Amino acid sequence: ALFAKLQQLATVAGDVLHGKDKIHKILLARLTETVVMWLSDEQEFWGVLEDKSAPLLPVGLHQVLSTLHR
Repeated sequence: ALFAKLQQLATVAGDVLHGKDKIHKILLARLTETVVMWLSDEQEFWGVLEDKSAPLLPVGLHQVLSTLHR
């Protein structure tokens, strides 16, 4: 879902900034960087992935991925 939202934003930016591909790419890159920085500060998010006492089974991995795509 996050990727879909970024793609949707890219499409809207492309429509609004028609012919301004460089600006479009810069804005999308900065938004992506902001999202990654936000996720890097979310210790709960990473704690689940790094917890070695409870291995991440396929179901758990599926849950993490579905959460990312919301």
